[in-house]
Amino acid sequence: MLRLHLEFGEVMQWDETSGFYAEINIPGILMAVMTRMGFWLSHSWKSVSPGGGAPADIDMDAITRVVDVDAEVRIGYVIHTLDCIHRMLNLAKMLLQAQLVTGTYEDCQSIVRLSNHHREASLDEFYDISMLADCLPGSVTQYKHQYRFLFHSVSQVIFFHWPS
Repeated sequence: MLRLHLEFGEVMQWDETSGFYAEINIPGILMAVMTRMGFWLSHSWKSVSPGGGAPADIDMDAITRVVDVDAEVRIGYVIHTLDCIHRMLNLAKMLLQAQLVTGTYEDCQSIVRLSNHHREASLDEFYDISMLADCLPGSVTQYKHQYRFLFHSVSQVIFFHWPS
């Protein structure tokens, strides 16, 4: 899932005549991830090592101890993963079902007459959208859940992922 998350922009391709298409079956892959995730969420592990630690093949960053001998997936990882899956599925659906709108600039100008104050008022929104375009799908939602009392701007998410 992480690989799909990082390569989402490369998987979705643009065609001038038909719009967006995906090189792989994104919904199918994410459904398989959710199926596998269901297995991990429905299990807890008893410690089998003599020292009382978790088995060696379990990622301890994603596991939390429930009691002395039981372990399960941390809820923060579950939320993070579900946010990512939800955003990628929604974005894929939106892009794959989008329809091309044809017309010229003059056609659009005759429908809505734009003045300078319209353009000036839309600059803030344009800057937010351009920052969102640099983010990975779901990264804003994941950041909002992780730092829910601190979030106030998309620029925080950009700095969190690319601090330099």
